[in-house]
Amino acid sequence: MKRIYIAIALAFPLSALAQQKDSLKQETIDIISKYQPKLPNAAKLNLTASLPGVDTTRPRLGYQVPALNLYFMYQPVPIRPLALGRDTSSLQLQNNFVKLGYGNYNTPLIQAGFGSGRKDKYNFGVFFNYTSSKGDIQYQDVSQMNILGSGTYFTPLFEVNASLGYNRNQVNYYGYDHAIFDYSKSDVKQAFNEVVAKVGLKNRPQNDWGFQFQPQAEFTVFGDKFKRMENTFVLKAPIRKQIFEDIWLKAEGLVDLSVFKEDNNDQINNNIAAIHPAVEITKPGFVLHAGANPTGATASSTSCQTS
Repeated sequence: MKRIYIAIALAFPLSALAQQKDSLKQETIDIISKYQPKLPNAAKLNLTASLPGVDTTRPRLGYQVPALNLYFMYQPVPIRPLALGRDTSSLQLQNNFVKLGYGNYNTPLIQAGFGSGRKDKYNFGVFFNYTSSKGDIQYQDVSQMNILGSGTYFTPLFEVNASLGYNRNQVNYYGYDHAIFDYSKSDVKQAFNEVVAKVGLKNRPQNDWGFQFQPQAEFTVFGDKFKRMENTFVLKAPIRKQIFEDIWLKAEGLVDLSVFKEDNNDQINNNIAAIHPAVEITKPGFVLHAGANPTGATASSTSCQTS
């Protein structure tokens, strides 16, 4: 048990407290034991969960679709099967054309092309191009002309193709002080002439795994007004063979012979010979091309002076 004795003092005015200060007695408090509060034990609820019973009755569901009375002014197009794309290989090509034009700086343009179209045995074509310009400065003019003819002949085993072209580019060196120097047009004129001839052969394999080769020879003559001449002969012979579905063996032989001569100076010869073997592997997402390029080159000078 606990007993606490507490003296309670009544409140009086300050003046009365001051007079009775000496007459108050001191009180003491005795603590019998320490206070330790406790909570009562809580009552626990035991809950048991259980699934509800399965409803096996079949519900009856009723649907009611309202009628839609819609009236349209147009009639739907009847469904028909889509036709296959038209084969354009048999259509006639636009084989011939002529283009004419004119621009500022006195620039005429003439282009023309004529061709035979698709043929079972052969095809050929001719192309012509000419343009020129003339500025306000004396001799400020330039011109360009290109002529090209090509054709292909088909046999059951081979395709033979050939072409012959001529290119001419004419310029004038007008970038000098015309107030100090007085040159004639022949002094500042420069004309580059080029003739290119090509001939090639290509076999027509009967299947994709057949042996393929396509040799081609090219001969070029290039010169200008100042008696500078360069002759070039190039021979290429590529071959290709498929040994598996995704593996090819390739090789190409190359011969390049060039001769340069300027007026009566020594003739310069540049010769190159090379062979390029290679193997090519093609896989989904992977391509490997491995080969070698052994090349040999020679250069020499030959005196061609004449008395």
